[in-house]
Amino acid sequence: MSLENLLTLPNAAFEEGHKYLYQKALRGVAKIPVISKMLPSITKALNESSYDLPNNNSIMLPQVEKLIADNLLFLPDNLFLRASPYHIDRWTRDAFYTCLAINDAAFQIHLLSKTLHRNRRYPQAPTTRLFDTDREWYFDDESTAISIIWRAKIAQEGIPVLREERSDWQDRLGWLTKHSEDGSYVTPAGTERSWYDTFIFPEPDVIKYNQGIYTASLIAAERLGLTLPKGELKNATAAYNSLNNSEGRLSFSRNFNYKDASSLTGEFLANRLFNVSLLDPGTTLATIRTLDPVPGGYKVVSDENGQPLNPNQFNQHCLPGDYHNWANWPLFSGIARYTGEKHGLPTDQIFWQELYNILRISRGAEYARTSGDLIELNWNRQRENHAWNALAYTLIAELSG
Repeated sequence: MSLENLLTLPNAAFEEGHKYLYQKALRGVAKIPVISKMLPSITKALNESSYDLPNNNSIMLPQVEKLIADNLLFLPDNLFLRASPYHIDRWTRDAFYTCLAINDAAFQIHLLSKTLHRNRRYPQAPTTRLFDTDREWYFDDESTAISIIWRAKIAQEGIPVLREERSDWQDRLGWLTKHSEDGSYVTPAGTERSWYDTFIFPEPDVIKYNQGIYTASLIAAERLGLTLPKGELKNATAAYNSLNNSEGRLSFSRNFNYKDASSLTGEFLANRLFNVSLLDPGTTLATIRTLDPVPGGYKVVSDENGQPLNPNQFNQHCLPGDYHNWANWPLFSGIARYTGEKHGLPTDQIFWQELYNILRISRGAEYARTSGDLIELNWNRQRENHAWNALAYTLIAELSG
C-alpha cells in the first residue's frame, strides 16, 4: 500500500490497524535529526517562513531548549511539535504541558491553531493528530478543556481573543459543560478518558484529574470573557474538593478511592496561570503527604493501601511498576510536589535533585519504572526525550535553586 493511500484511509481504531503500522514506520524519524532552521539543508520555503524556536521572555533552560528542539519539526508552512520520538503524533495535552515551560505567545498560538484548525468534530478538540495529516482521533478526555486553558494563557501573554474567535471558544465551553452534573464533570465509561488513557473505566465516573482540569478551564473561560452557566464554577470547585475517604485526600475518581499524583494538576494550573486556588489547603497537603514516594517522585497511581493495580484494569498488560501501573512519571511527580510546596510543605532539595537525576540519566524519559520503594533505572529507552518534561525541568529549576 502506498503512503498516499494509507493517509486517506478512514480512521481505524486508535493504535490499531493502518494507523499503528504507519506510526511504527514513522518512528524511524527519531533516528534522524529533527529538521530545524539551524541546519544548512533546509528548503527555500522554510528559509522564507517566519517560524523559529520560541523567544522566551526569560532565559530558557538548556534542557528545555533541547527537548523542544528535539521534537519540533519545521515544515514548509507549519511547525509540528511531536510529543516525543516515540509518540510522534501531535497531542493536545503534550503540546500544552510543554508550552507551560515557555511564554512566547506567537509560537503558542501557531501550535494551538494548528491543533484545532481542521475541526472535523467541532467544537470538540482533537486528542491527537497523526504527524502532519488530516487523520485525527477524538476521545472524550481533557483535551477540549486544555485548549481553553491554553488559549487563556496565550491571551495573558499578549494575544487576546479576537471577536471572530469568541463564538468558537464559547461553543467549546458548551461542549464541556454538557458533561456537568451540578458541577461534577462526568466522563463516559471506557478507555482514553484522560492522560491516564490505558485504564478501563467500567462505568461513567468523575475523575479527579479531569475534574480539576475542567474547573481550571472555567476560570480560563471567565478570563476570556466567555459566559458560564450560573453557579458552574462554584459547583465545579466544590466537586473537585469533594472527598470519599477518611484521609482527607483527593481520590483517583468518584468510583475508585486510589491515590493519584496527577489529581493535583487542576490546582497547579489554576494557581500557576490564574493565581487562584481551587482546593482547600488541607486537601492539597493531605493528598501529597499520602502519595507513595520513591526517590525523585511518587508512584503515579496506587490503590488505597499503596499497592499496584491489577494489570487487568488496563487495556494493555501493565505489570506492577511499569507505565501507568505504579511507575514514576516525572511530570506529575514534579507537579504534585511543586503544588504541595506552594501550599506550605518545606522545599525538599533532595527530592528535586533526585528528580533531576532521573531525567538526566534517562534522557528525559516519559516515565521511570519502580520496584518496591526504589526507582528502576532500566526505563523504556524508546520513550526518551519526552517533550512535556520541559515543564518538569522548569519546576526543578524554580524550587531547587
